[in-house]
Amino acid sequence: MQQGNSLSFSTKQRRCFIYEGEALYQMGEYGKAIEIYDQLIDHGESRAYSLKAYCLAQQKKLNKAIDVCDQGIKEHPDNGEIYCTKYAVLAKQEKYTQGLKVIETALKQKDLENKKEVLFARISAYESMFDFDTAYRYAKAYVKAYPKDANGKKELTFLETR
Repeated sequence: MQQGNSLSFSTKQRRCFIYEGEALYQMGEYGKAIEIYDQLIDHGESRAYSLKAYCLAQQKKLNKAIDVCDQGIKEHPDNGEIYCTKYAVLAKQEKYTQGLKVIETALKQKDLENKKEVLFARISAYESMFDFDTAYRYAKAYVKAYPKDANGKKELTFLETR
């Protein structure tokens, strides 16, 4: 496999590397998976930041995972998945207010990718802070925007019972 920023992976090569990293992650080979994700990052693959951060989180290296997310956000500020990953790592530390700020920052991006995922994470953030009224309001808006999303409907139903 070619390495270095000047050379690029084909789409097929990227997919193979992502699958290889995922297999290593599933086997608990986080260090080896991180090596794969580092190669993908070197080749501009934005998703690799989130995948690497999850590996680091599994290794209990939460601060390093946050740093990787910050790097990814700096390089790819419109990628909502990286913001959601950072929120998840912060939530694992029960830093919900700080995590919510990450979500709100993501939603300010003009051409945000994975916006649906970010909007769903916002609902979760408010639930985690026991602000069920706000979570319910956002869940209603989410289901209105994404009426076919089963998880959104399930979340709304749950919040209606609170």
